[in-house]
Amino acid sequence: MSKPKRLLIVGPSCSGKGFGAGHPLRQRYPGLSIFETGVWSRIHRKKLSSAGVLVDDTAINDAVREDFASYNGEHYGVDSPRSLTQVHEFISMFYEKDPDAEIHTIHLDTPRAICEIGIIHRADRENRPDDKNPASIKKKLDIYFANGGLKDTIVPYLAKHTRYHHIRHSADIFAVRKDVIFRIGPAVFGHIGQDVHLDDLSLPGTKEQEKEGAAA
Repeated sequence: MSKPKRLLIVGPSCSGKGFGAGHPLRQRYPGLSIFETGVWSRIHRKKLSSAGVLVDDTAINDAVREDFASYNGEHYGVDSPRSLTQVHEFISMFYEKDPDAEIHTIHLDTPRAICEIGIIHRADRENRPDDKNPASIKKKLDIYFANGGLKDTIVPYLAKHTRYHHIRHSADIFAVRKDVIFRIGPAVFGHIGQDVHLDDLSLPGTKEQEKEGAAA
């Protein structure tokens, strides 16, 4: 009997964690749930800030815990952990619910220059003012790339303590999705999953999700 799979998807801002990895995996393996911390933060930032509370790790951890507690499916994932402490928190949640869970890491190892281009394109696609500010772009990418950043802390830890899957990102996001669908997916789940054609993979409904959250 196969063990329930838990996924941690890591990489810098605009590396393709959602569009390149999470979204095609959800279509390939129906029933897989992936909590997108970035989407949740954008939905709730204004609400929490108006209440005098920042969207910090604790708020995100509580949201992930609540979502995971109500999830009755077999496989579950979280993207974009922001610190090693948060990684420990997510892994603890995984094991608390199922001590036999099999934890996998999908690491999108994306060059900084590609992320910068992706952020600029996202600014126009999603009308995000922060993605048009050079200082903001630098700050987002420094979180991952700077000395002592996520690449130096989270990635080595997960490579040692989880089942680690490395994707060397190219400028072709569809090549990344193909790698996720045909190599990473079967390696994680042990089977090829539901048939999905790359041309049928639409953009995830990020803006629609945010609108729903803002109206909630």
